[in-house]
Amino acid sequence: MPEIAAADLIIRFDDRAWVLQSSNSQSARPLVSARPSALEFAPPFAEARRLPVKSALEAESVAMIVVGFAAEDMGWHLGLLLQPELAMARGGRWCALARWGESEGEAARQAGMALADVIGRPFRLVPRPEPTPAPEAAAAQAERAAPAAPAAQAALPLPEPVRIGLPIDLGDWIVQEDALGLLITRSRAWNRGVLWRGLFYLALAPTFGVLAIGALISRYAPVQPLWLPLLGLAIAVAMLIAAIWQFRARSRGPRVVIDERAQIIRITTASGARVRTQSPFEGVQYVLVSHAIARRQPPAGESGVGGRYHFIAEAWIHAFSPRRGFIELCYVPEVEGVVRAEESFKTARPLSLSEVDSPAHRAGLLVGSMVGVPVYTEER
Repeated sequence: MPEIAAADLIIRFDDRAWVLQSSNSQSARPLVSARPSALEFAPPFAEARRLPVKSALEAESVAMIVVGFAAEDMGWHLGLLLQPELAMARGGRWCALARWGESEGEAARQAGMALADVIGRPFRLVPRPEPTPAPEAAAAQAERAAPAAPAAQAALPLPEPVRIGLPIDLGDWIVQEDALGLLITRSRAWNRGVLWRGLFYLALAPTFGVLAIGALISRYAPVQPLWLPLLGLAIAVAMLIAAIWQFRARSRGPRVVIDERAQIIRITTASGARVRTQSPFEGVQYVLVSHAIARRQPPAGESGVGGRYHFIAEAWIHAFSPRRGFIELCYVPEVEGVVRAEESFKTARPLSLSEVDSPAHRAGLLVGSMVGVPVYTEER
């Protein structure tokens, strides 16, 4: 059998079988054993990846075999992209199998193609991106390209699953699990604030109206100046409009669903009754988290040079579709985080939490991981 070495692993394969073993104990039971109809996993290996351990995994449960380059660790990764039904049970579609170094892309490709041939599933290679790719340039190139199935190049999984705890509190927003996948919706604090403002305006409107009308119909000397009652009426009308706007905003506020089952991003009204925007996963090219830092300071007692800064910023999370453009998932007026000193985000770059970290950036990574596309960040 031909052999391919990976990090602490050995892969052996032929036309009918594909085996992944530890290089330290080649005589032990294989970690993964694949044949045309199924894949079998050693219990510890399967448990670490939240896979079934009592029975083999049918080949039909694998949507495709993927080999891709990860900028985060500068390595090539081989893994399974699982079908949505199984992904819902284990909490993610990407299941990592093996890793290679930066210069070993050809070995990773051969191992991935061999596995795909054995179990009869599609194979996809996610090439190494250009250095410091700019999403705007990528979008322009996509638009200039011939109409050769742009959707076929989308929905590529991240090289490693993003492990971020939920819910994520973004102040005005909350990111939480949903029966369909991921839900981004207005927080309870935001809803309470809008409700109280609406009630406040609604209570003030008749007060100003009654005072203004009383002054106009009074039998006593008219109020001076004469336009003051009219101003009171105008304020009453403005207060009423403001109250209606608050209640309308609360009922029609956006609700974002990252639907893993249907493989679609859907933005609806707060009640979910009307769909505002939607885009299938395969139509999304990348996720962009942009931020505008209002204030930054080093931790107490530190200069910040060579270390990390605390910052307060505005943040926006967008999904980019060549067909629909930038789809705003949420705008966060104020978020706190940390950024590595002397890092520049003037041009878009792959998002790494080791460089910039905030709840908004974590939410963006989670969305990108779930949709299966790269995540970039930039400073406005």
